[in-house]
Amino acid sequence: MKKALVLATLLLSPALAFGAGFANQSIFLSRANVTEGDTVRIHATVSNDATSTFVGNVVLQDGSAKIGSVAVTLAAGAAQTVSVSWTPTAGSHTLTAQLETNSGAVIQQTSAAFSIAEKPKPPPPPAPVSQTTSPASQSNTAAVGSSQQIQQDIAQYSPQAAQVSKPVFSVLDGFRSTAADFINSQLENAKKNLANTPAPNISVSAGSSTVPSIQTNPAGGFWYVLWTIYVYALTLLGFVINNAAVFYPVAVIIFFYILWKIFKRIRRPSY
Repeated sequence: MKKALVLATLLLSPALAFGAGFANQSIFLSRANVTEGDTVRIHATVSNDATSTFVGNVVLQDGSAKIGSVAVTLAAGAAQTVSVSWTPTAGSHTLTAQLETNSGAVIQQTSAAFSIAEKPKPPPPPAPVSQTTSPASQSNTAAVGSSQQIQQDIAQYSPQAAQVSKPVFSVLDGFRSTAADFINSQLENAKKNLANTPAPNISVSAGSSTVPSIQTNPAGGFWYVLWTIYVYALTLLGFVINNAAVFYPVAVIIFFYILWKIFKRIRRPSY
């Protein structure tokens, strides 16, 4: 028993002598979600519980590789947070902070594990179009913008919200892809019908004040106008569906508008 006490005293003697050390969970990063190649700062908080000033260094390491060292001077009872810049690779990293004297003696050390995400891979190049593919079939696949950037922006502010909303984004992106293909197919058909519908020929006699007359069949002119409006409507709807930065804000506005209408209906007094 006495030998165990002597051994514990020898192990703890540097920290007891200087009174400086790290608090629990004193290592943290400047950002919650880090991707490989990002540059972040590693922060470590050290305090001095002794009655005299401590002068030394905080050495930060990634495993056995040294990242950087910061000189610290702590007055009695003071605390200080130091930081160094770090550009990590993807995978798990164990960061260690060592508190050392100027002579290199290690007073105390603490460590924490961090997981670094892989950098998103660029989308694969489009497959070459076969020569037997018709122009109509080439344009039936709509290019739908990904919501990945929106999800990453949400994750930077609230990782919990990002986890909850991820299935919702997955469902909505699938709906957008299906809807965009349908709209693109309808748009191709509408353009063909518009091309096959004669435009109304409006002519006015020179020097006449009479109302312009339509020389073609009025029914044909009506369908030409109708197909033109339909083409513009499909083009606008396709733009909203294909662009994530436009679709999701519009969807949020519609969602809250529906909630507001439901709330008004519920609060409406019954007579």
